[in-house]
Amino acid sequence: NCLTFNYYGRSLFELSDFQLAAESFDQAIALCKSSKFDEPHYFSALSYYKIGDKSRAVARLEELIALFPEGKYSGQSKNMLKMIR
Repeated sequence: NCLTFNYYGRSLFELSDFQLAAESFDQAIALCKSSKFDEPHYFSALSYYKIGDKSRAVARLEELIALFPEGKYSGQSKNMLKMIR
């Protein structure tokens, strides 16, 4: 379930288990394709950034901006991209 993997990922993120959080968000992204839900993309990017994988973080942020230009996390993603670069 899309929301289940997202909330599980958020829980792992809050517990600072960023590697498992990233994996959970990746699963949520795959399951959420049809629901126009941008949150897993954003937190996946944050998780990858926290574990030092900046290239994947940038890829997730760019993907979020492309897929959800008017989404809840679009502005935050643009700011995060500026910070990473």
